[in-house]
Amino acid sequence: MTVHSMRLHTLGEKFRSVAIIGSTAAGLCFTALLSSPVRAAALPQGLIVSPAIEQLAVASGQQQVTFSSTVTNNTASAVTLSLSAQDFSSLGVRSGSLNFVSGRSPDNSHGLAAWMDVGAIHLMLAPGSSQTVPITVAHTDRLAPGGHYAALLFKVAAPAGAPGNRITANEVVSTLVFLTASGHEVNAVHLESIGQRPWATQIPSSVDIVFKNTGNTQTAPRGLVTVFGPAHREVARGAINTDSGLVLPGTSRVFSVPLRLERFFSLPGPYTMLVSYHADGVDNVTVYKKTILLVKVPLLIGLSVLLLAGVVWLIRRTEPFKKYILNR
Repeated sequence: MTVHSMRLHTLGEKFRSVAIIGSTAAGLCFTALLSSPVRAAALPQGLIVSPAIEQLAVASGQQQVTFSSTVTNNTASAVTLSLSAQDFSSLGVRSGSLNFVSGRSPDNSHGLAAWMDVGAIHLMLAPGSSQTVPITVAHTDRLAPGGHYAALLFKVAAPAGAPGNRITANEVVSTLVFLTASGHEVNAVHLESIGQRPWATQIPSSVDIVFKNTGNTQTAPRGLVTVFGPAHREVARGAINTDSGLVLPGTSRVFSVPLRLERFFSLPGPYTMLVSYHADGVDNVTVYKKTILLVKVPLLIGLSVLLLAGVVWLIRRTEPFKKYILNR
């Protein structure tokens, strides 16, 4: 199977209920007069699909599971949509883009597209109309225990051939489908690296952490980053993955963790960064420890000047230096 990369317009990582393709609304419109009523927020323009993420679970021996996805045409023109299911192999290290796998092969150990029955292949939506599509995931009793995933794609079909040159957009919205088959599923993450140098001039305001999914089920890393200073006083902390971003089995992903400073003034010296983490739904917590040397530049310059002045003073006090001055 070949793998190709495609940027999918979805808000899946934040578990929101709506994904939007096309231009977004300008925002809320408020009247200038207090006596006038407040206008409602403008509806987002383009194609809208809900939910953006569908999470399913099947028990051992369960043969099928169903869900629905609703697509809305919030444009001024009628559109024709083609429906398909396609597997993907990763969620992108930083961008959240998807790497799609061509074909619908049951040999893909975590793929789900081959098991999805999308029903109608084409839809026609008038302006402002919506349609709900029922989807069946069949033969789930044959799925290996663990995580399986695919994207349900709603793609705008190109208009019939028209004379002259035309510019068309490859517009796609999707519902990401994550299914967990019970049995011997394993939720586990491992901290691969942490983007923090062993020294710093100030307490870091954020830290990038790379987690790898070492289990067989898609999962979200959870945990806390805490920075301790001299006398084991807490100086900063931040929660890991507040947006509930997923990591797929066998893949790695970077999570940026903002740190809230507890103290505005920090003395130079060694500091300790503790990363306590675990996979979502797992109670066992792993702790990673990193030592950071906090260096204050003005203080370092001042100490260097004092040291240099001390060396010069000692040299001037030596006997060879005195003889050198007298001989001149």
